[in-house]
Parts: sequence; C-alpha cells; structure tokens
Amino acid sequence: MQPKTILVLALCGIWVAGCATRPSDSEAERAVARIETEQANRRPLTLPELDGQSFADWLGPLSEEAADYFDRVCQLMNSSSIVELSAVGGF
Repeated sequence: MQPKTILVLALCGIWVAGCATRPSDSEAERAVARIETEQANRRPLTLPELDGQSFADWLGPLSEEAADYFDRVCQLMNSSSIVELSAVGGF
C-alpha cells in the first residue's frame, strides 16, 4: 500500500471535526480503493475526464455523511472543496 493511501485510510478512521456524523467504514474504504486504482492508472493529467471533472463528480453518489467527510478531508489536505477540486487534485 502506498504511503499516501495509508494516510487517507488513517483519516477515514478518524471523525473529522465539523462533520455531522462519520461515514460508514465500508463506504469510505470503497472510495479510497477507487482513488488508489486511479493513482495506479498512469495517464496524462490534462485529460478532460481527469482535469475537466470535479472530484465530487468523479466520486459519484455518496451518502451525505460521506460527501461531507471527503469534503472536510479535501479542505484539510488541499484547501479546496470536492466540488472545486478537479479529479486529478483528489487523487
């Protein structure tokens, strides 16, 4: 497992201050597994499906708790919400 993935998994195990509730571990772990798969799939970062799509759109449908959770994590790590951040930035 990559060090970055370990960090994200560690964050998924912690309730982020400000989140109403914590997402289920399985929902967070599925999203992290998808991120890890994308990280392993090397391709030009300027592709429209990567840079022209928000991280929120790439994540797809999530529970309100999970969306809020990933938004808080992105705010902490990237100073940007999942709506403002491109998919590339989320990976």
